[in-house]
Amino acid sequence: MRKKLVVFIGDRPSHFEIQINNKPCFSDVLLLTKMFYWKNPYHTISFEQSPLSIYIKENNSQFTCNPNLLQLNEGDQPLLEEEVYDIFTSFAFIKNHKVSILVINDKKKYKCKKE
Repeated sequence: MRKKLVVFIGDRPSHFEIQINNKPCFSDVLLLTKMFYWKNPYHTISFEQSPLSIYIKENNSQFTCNPNLLQLNEGDQPLLEEEVYDIFTSFAFIKNHKVSILVINDKKKYKCKKE
């Protein structure tokens, strides 16, 4: 049985620092459900460790992983709502054999024209 994991695409310069290079997409979800061992560019962070704080280089923020919580802590300046969504869409979440990603649908709605 798999643990609870956070997966990201990028680099992990140290145990307490990550650099995100890409956002996971549907094809990544399919790969992650079928694979038991991932090579680069996938990196994992276990939710089942004791509380772990990770620094995200891209936006100078930090998040904390607990067994049932992923908490984002703002850096020097407050983050905009779009920036928070951008951070969380950069991760895939694995619990047992289920993989989830957050997808933001930013397509605009179009109204039908009456003729």
